[in-house]
Amino acid sequence: MKYDADTKRKVHAALEAALDRMGLLRRKPSYWEADCLSKAVTAIARGKYGLAQSKINCSLLPPLDGWRPPANASAASLVELRASLVALGSSGPTF
Repeated sequence: MKYDADTKRKVHAALEAALDRMGLLRRKPSYWEADCLSKAVTAIARGKYGLAQSKINCSLLPPLDGWRPPANASAASLVELRASLVALGSSGPTF
């Protein structure tokens, strides 16, 4: 599926807003948040903006009942997640 430039900008902005929110709260992302946002970054890098928005939305909700961090769950820090977002801006798809 192809996404228009406006949709891409909105998803990038939503990811940035989620990271800004954590920064304002002055805390590290939980495993749930980091896992969701890392998956959102990966989805954006692959051009899957619908999936990315879904993962961003999930990061704002409490973990699903029974969810436990899997062995490969991302423990990415806010700095690492923001660096990934910056990298997407410089090497990601053009708007």
